[in-house]
Amino acid sequence: MNDRISLRRTVFTVLCLGLLGGPPRSPAADCPEDMPYALSVDTPGSIPGGDDRGGEDRAGGDRVREVPLVPGQTASIEVTVYLENLTGAEHEVFFSYLFAACVAHDGDLLDLEEITLEGTDYRPFASWDGLLGRLSSETGSGFYVVNPETFGEPERYLLGERMSLARARYALRAPFGPERAGETVPTKIRFEDGLRPGPSSPPCESTVNVGGWLLTPCFRNLEVRFHVEADRAFARGDANLDSKLDVSDAVAVLRSVLGRADAPIRCADAADANDDGRVDLADPIAIFGHLFMGGPPPEAPFPEPGVDATADELACGAWG
Repeated sequence: MNDRISLRRTVFTVLCLGLLGGPPRSPAADCPEDMPYALSVDTPGSIPGGDDRGGEDRAGGDRVREVPLVPGQTASIEVTVYLENLTGAEHEVFFSYLFAACVAHDGDLLDLEEITLEGTDYRPFASWDGLLGRLSSETGSGFYVVNPETFGEPERYLLGERMSLARARYALRAPFGPERAGETVPTKIRFEDGLRPGPSSPPCESTVNVGGWLLTPCFRNLEVRFHVEADRAFARGDANLDSKLDVSDAVAVLRSVLGRADAPIRCADAADANDDGRVDLADPIAIFGHLFMGGPPPEAPFPEPGVDATADELACGAWG
């Protein structure tokens, strides 16, 4: 029985994409004055970045997220897809063919680790998880989130500035090597038509329902810029970078972990005394153990300064 329900839902999703879809096409060159909606993808810490034409349009232009890292450091990006209200006034929307969003990324650079409706404004109105899924094509990878036709009276939602539709988490497929130091590597998480949920499925097409018509909305993409910085040499455990390992390092890490803003952590990689890829209570315990209880010394690089050979999300100067 469950397999039959799953099959019916899969077929229903394909039909939804087919009805909302069509031949691959590019987004409109500009955001029309009479278009009330935009689809956007955003992340905490992003800044305005204009758009592909060198300026901002009614949708606010693309957003930019700067991500500094060092060779060998991994990174992850969490994003949210939104339906934006461009009218400047709250109004009711009806959940029946309201939107379809097709979000693409560079599959050679990023892995799509997770997509979810949990924690979004759309979740209470989404009856099953088949309204969200993965997409692929010869030119890229991505995911879709759709609102299919409602049979019966559709539910209503008071749309303010924007409504969150889906959340996704990406990770670098592989850390950058030392030969990339000094480079900036840009990539876009973007709305792109033509991706498919399966080889024989119709292509996905981003649309919004405006007065019963399925139209191309305005778009606001997210550009992620990875700035590969030269790694700084450090001795593990020397969290305050005073060129020695002593009680002050353990105390600094402990105060930082406990949320003291005045703690002088100057190198998160050095504060990770046990080299487990995170800064937590285990690190000051490891330092105290080595200094006073005959415990093992910190992992390399120690005692001489060097660079971290372990791939993780920490770097010197990256605390907080």
